[in-house]
Amino acid sequence: MRRHWSATVAQRRRFAGVLVSLFFGATTRGPLLVHAHIYALVLPFVITVVAVATAAIVFWRRNAGDERDLPSRDDRTPDRHVRHC
Repeated sequence: MRRHWSATVAQRRRFAGVLVSLFFGATTRGPLLVHAHIYALVLPFVITVVAVATAAIVFWRRNAGDERDLPSRDDRTPDRHVRHC
């Protein structure tokens, strides 16, 4: 039998994240509908804080990784395609 779905590790991780998110959303919908008047003011704020914190962590790690990979100024070779006048 031949497989028709070949995916990279990143694609499989993303797919697993989508499935977990769908399950989490489906299971939390019931209590949210029952207690909507309580959560109406707090839930959007909490979701915003979590989203901003997640983005900050991801971008901080990405920037920290970029700084480690860059060579120091002394190690860089000059560009050969740039004319110096």
